[in-house]
Amino acid sequence: MFGAKVRRLREDAGLTLEQLGERCDMQLAYVSRVERGKKDIQLSTIVRLACGLGVTPATLIEDVRCPEPPVRPTP
Repeated sequence: MFGAKVRRLREDAGLTLEQLGERCDMQLAYVSRVERGKKDIQLSTIVRLACGLGVTPATLIEDVRCPEPPVRPTP
């Protein structure tokens, strides 16, 4: 969900992966992995991406929810 939001905001801003990477001082491949959900990221990375997109860090994570706990079978 986080990566999809980064991608949507990037596209809405008319930025390429390379342009966002340059704004955030990140490699294009890294930004791509974030957008595809292939990279767990730190808070500092969320802040850098938000700054590059011109939004607050809260905007990037406002839709992120905790995963549902696994359902355990009853004995």
